[in-house]
Amino acid sequence: MVKGKSRLQTAKAGGVSHSGKKIRRGENSVRVQVPPPASLKITRDFDMSKSYDADGLQFQYPDSWILEREENENGWGITIQSPGTAFILIVCDQGMPDSEELADATLETLKNDYPDLEFDPTIEDFCGQPAIGHNIQFFSLDLGNSCKTRCVYSQEGTILILSQVSDLEIEKYGPAMQALSSSIKINDE
Repeated sequence: MVKGKSRLQTAKAGGVSHSGKKIRRGENSVRVQVPPPASLKITRDFDMSKSYDADGLQFQYPDSWILEREENENGWGITIQSPGTAFILIVCDQGMPDSEELADATLETLKNDYPDLEFDPTIEDFCGQPAIGHNIQFFSLDLGNSCKTRCVYSQEGTILILSQVSDLEIEKYGPAMQALSSSIKINDE
């Protein structure tokens, strides 16, 4: 991945883009995805015993994580904070901005803070609809960080889901973050 460029821009520049280990080959550097060893067993050492059911959303989150909800001028925001630095932010913009524009605006904000960030645009199924966003990698305080953004529509407004975890905490909190994200349901009734 080329810093500050999308996968398409990287491909046009002649590079190849994947998250993972960086390998040098001639003058070009290429990132390749390295699968975990078959002997690696991921254990679930978190309890998804807390739940949220309001604002047209439902999800479960770990007992040891803290949820805070705040109103803002365009809607509301929920932060679900791990005991470490990993977190998930869910924001509803009741002005119903275009999901692609919201995802791009979020990326631009992150670029202002982390100009050397790398990203891949993505579209995936989320709650039965296409979610537009980015898979983002950047360094902060000499630590690698992974961030995902996804934007979808709901009756409440356009929903942005942003998750962030450092490379040091991804094994500890990554599975809980995935379980939380997978549990999100949007009630459009």
